[in-house]
Amino acid sequence: MTWLVYRQYRAALIWSTLFLALLIVALYALSGDARHVADLLRAHNCSPYSSGRYCDSLVGEFEAHSNWSTGVLVDVLYAAPGFLGILYGVSIVAREFESGTIGFVWLQSLSRRRWIWTKTAISSVSVIVVAAVLGVAATVWSSSVYLRFLSQSPLASRIFDTSAVAVLGYATLAFGLGILAGSTLRRSGIAVAVSLAVFAILRLLIEKTIRPVVEGSRYVALSVMPPYSPHNGLLVREGFLPLTQLQPHAEQAFSVTSTCQSAVHVFNSSVNSVFTACLRSHGLHLVVQYIPNSQYWLAQGVEVVVCVALAVAALVLSMFVVSRVDV
Repeated sequence: MTWLVYRQYRAALIWSTLFLALLIVALYALSGDARHVADLLRAHNCSPYSSGRYCDSLVGEFEAHSNWSTGVLVDVLYAAPGFLGILYGVSIVAREFESGTIGFVWLQSLSRRRWIWTKTAISSVSVIVVAAVLGVAATVWSSSVYLRFLSQSPLASRIFDTSAVAVLGYATLAFGLGILAGSTLRRSGIAVAVSLAVFAILRLLIEKTIRPVVEGSRYVALSVMPPYSPHNGLLVREGFLPLTQLQPHAEQAFSVTSTCQSAVHVFNSSVNSVFTACLRSHGLHLVVQYIPNSQYWLAQGVEVVVCVALAVAALVLSMFVVSRVDV
């Protein structure tokens, strides 16, 4: 049985390995110039908010080199776990129906449940290995360029979704959905389309409902001019509140004022004190809402647990469907 499953998925494994290799080469080849400029920016203590002709020139050069790798390639990294898991999962049952071999398979000594468990276990190894390599490559790549210079929080949406163990979780979820769709619909094309739609909805729900609750957020009052980029977290929003408040009440929005900002044009510590004094004269202070980076691994772990639980539920439901199919 193991040798038979290996022969069935040998081509898929080769193609997914080639895709992964090409993607890794593209990541590092196309972002090589961006990494070089990022090193220069760090050497000259430049940041996205630095002023000065030399820093402005380097920032512009970095953005020009990084546009491609932060665009199409990041989108590919975001979508890859879903496509990978679904393509492997759908073929487990749907392929047997389409080829007409399902009746022959189920007439063998293996029970239907044993058959689907064996195919799932062997195929899942390929999915996990490929997804793990993809997650490691994406994590190293984002750390070497964007976390290094742009000081982006690892909690930033696309960085979080394409790195560490989150990739494994979403690939596993897609794999389970693919098995369920293939078992129910029995046609690969339709099953892939339905799986992708359901996967996209579930992923969006996890990002918009579970992730904010797990990550939480904090408020802090600062004596700086906006915009502010937290060095230890992900900026959610910033604005001005009365001096007696550290966070807005329910249904209360941050106040917006440009009076104090328009009075100063240079960004340095002395101007910060002038800006803060101006705010205080208006009875306001700058408040920043952010998510601390310390929540990164907790959020990753919770999302993986949720994805794996949904995948197991899909697999159990698939077994129920398969055990009652008449051939």
